[in-house]
Amino acid sequence: MEASHVTPPNSQCLSSPAVHQLKEDIESELQCTVCFELLYAPIVTPCGHAFCRHCLTEALDRQSSCPLCRAVCHLDVDSHPECLVLTNVIRRALPDKFQARKEQIARERRANTGLTNIALFVSNHVHFPGSPLSLHMFEPRYLKMVKECAEGSRAFGVVLVKPDGELDDIGTAVQIQAIQVALLGRYNIQTIGRRRFRILRAWEDADAYGLWRATVEYFEDEQPQNEPEAVQLSHASVTASGTASGTANGTANGTARGILSQASDLSDDASSGDSASSAMTGDSASSAAATGGGGTPLSAPQAATTRVLMEEARQAWVSYLDTRAVTFRAQCLQRCGEEPPCTPPHASQWSLWLAMAMPISPLEKQACLTMTSPRARLMALLAMAEALGGRPRARGGFRFEEAGAGGAR
Repeated sequence: MEASHVTPPNSQCLSSPAVHQLKEDIESELQCTVCFELLYAPIVTPCGHAFCRHCLTEALDRQSSCPLCRAVCHLDVDSHPECLVLTNVIRRALPDKFQARKEQIARERRANTGLTNIALFVSNHVHFPGSPLSLHMFEPRYLKMVKECAEGSRAFGVVLVKPDGELDDIGTAVQIQAIQVALLGRYNIQTIGRRRFRILRAWEDADAYGLWRATVEYFEDEQPQNEPEAVQLSHASVTASGTASGTANGTANGTARGILSQASDLSDDASSGDSASSAMTGDSASSAAATGGGGTPLSAPQAATTRVLMEEARQAWVSYLDTRAVTFRAQCLQRCGEEPPCTPPHASQWSLWLAMAMPISPLEKQACLTMTSPRARLMALLAMAEALGGRPRARGGFRFEEAGAGGAR
């Protein structure tokens, strides 16, 4: 019997347009219809469609339906097994593109380190880290949020809604400390502010009655290693301009508008001052600190260190408190929590506490929450406290405990 021979494939046949078209067709079928990239860690839904695991997770967070055909899908993506058949086909048919896709996913995961998804409570008020917050929840979206938090991390975000109806980019994450079930299935919750966050992406969850959710990154104040010789912000000029444009009832709106934009640039001025002062020694550095780099001598508030700024801001705030009833002081403690130590190592915590305590507008509080320079925030708060009617007084001043309100925590 004559042996049969298998004819080896012709190289021209493998490179023919038909084969090339077949490869393109196969690659298009192995593409995720959410990110339009090659499938990675593919998950097949009950309706038969395949998506990248992370793409399907994000899609189902927004709506419990297949991203392609909109069929109802209540899949637990985290525990659902990967489709190994598709993975092996991609790895063998498109090895170079599979490796490139794997490296792309790794880069994205490294870039997203520190990001998290949280539910948002939209408010007309600004909340700060370290301050307590009591809420009565009755809207369906927030009832669902409380249930989710009770089963998970017990944390959600509080974010200000701006006058135009849009959400602000900066908010505060709070943690639930106590939940009390009220009548009609409502909740009374006690929370405490934890960390500030920046919203990177926000969306309304249709499956949670329109609850806002967001991908956020947390941030802290910048802590300069070296104290600048001088704070390059004309305290006297901004106070004068703010007082001239402020309202008669002393709400500090005029002053805040005159200084918040300048204070937001204080970090850049301070950093440039660091590099400049590092080249000075002895009398030259002292002279520069006293004149602000120019020929006009600076007043004490202008050449203030963080310690001096904190002392003057507290004295101005205490002077304002002396004009108010004791009940107002007790309400400050109840609303803002115990005052942190007024010392430079606690400049961030104390300045955020003071911004929460001061009776200024939500937009002014939001500006203080957004700042990442403690000195810039202190300068703004100092001018606003003085505009409220306070005057500097002897060091030490009034403390809440001395007014008999120490128990109002």
